[in-house]
Amino acid sequence: MTWLQNKCGSTFELLQTILFSQIRLTKVIGIFKNIFIVYLTCISFSCFAQFDEVGIEDGIGTYFGDLNLSSSFKSVQPAVGIFYRRNWSPYFAWKTNLNVGRISFDSKMSDNSYVQYQNLNFRTSAAEATSVVEFNFFKYKSNKIKDCRWSPFIFFGFGITYYSVQGFYDNTWVDLAPLETEGKSYNPLLLTVPMGGGFKFNILKFITLEIEGVYHHTYTTYLDDISSNYQSRVINANNNSTNIADPSNPSNPLSTTAQKQRGQGFKDKFMFTFVSLSYTFHTPHCPNPDVNDGFEIFDK
Repeated sequence: MTWLQNKCGSTFELLQTILFSQIRLTKVIGIFKNIFIVYLTCISFSCFAQFDEVGIEDGIGTYFGDLNLSSSFKSVQPAVGIFYRRNWSPYFAWKTNLNVGRISFDSKMSDNSYVQYQNLNFRTSAAEATSVVEFNFFKYKSNKIKDCRWSPFIFFGFGITYYSVQGFYDNTWVDLAPLETEGKSYNPLLLTVPMGGGFKFNILKFITLEIEGVYHHTYTTYLDDISSNYQSRVINANNNSTNIADPSNPSNPLSTTAQKQRGQGFKDKFMFTFVSLSYTFHTPHCPNPDVNDGFEIFDK
């Protein structure tokens, strides 16, 4: 029960952070609104046949980047989402997701002594829309005993992500993008390449349970607000003595020498791991009697 309360609390806090971020969300809301309109259009013109699914998912987010050089899973954060899937055949499907999630890391968790000395940390809240093509290894059909009622699957596609980065200094979370900690600004909207796989199980009539991992390759080095080199200038939070750009040992700060390495410059990655439930709409098909589309026995 305590775990459930913590999970719900973390998810609610995540949604608050995204919805009430100091960075304006007008542009990303407009993008998601247009995607949702396309979403509804696809459904309305599909006869809402047995090959349409809608679902919800819940899971965790994990970060891989400059602070997490060993790709460990020491820091996980909540992630939730909804999705629509169009099954073109028992083997191929198109799926689009709307997800919100968070990733975070603290250099104290690192196995690298230099990263530990940096004393950097961050948390990033993200809202994303993705579109992927799925391939089922087995002939998967919901609610058919004769066919395989489970299947491993893989997918690949593209996505758009809005993100907001914060750091925890002097007992408060501080928005990092406006501070330009490395003397550079970056766009809070980015393109991603989601890919991964999982397993799906037809557990009840028209109900599918799925477990999947979604690995996101991004085209930014600032998902963690860390990219290249330290700057010689000092950046303070709320006019206090904490140097957000370089919170290492004050008696021997790394930023004493300008251009000393702060990050590896690698493109950041993150991963969402989801458990989901979906419902397959089993209404009369709109068939072409001369075409066998692979779903001909759903209604038998």
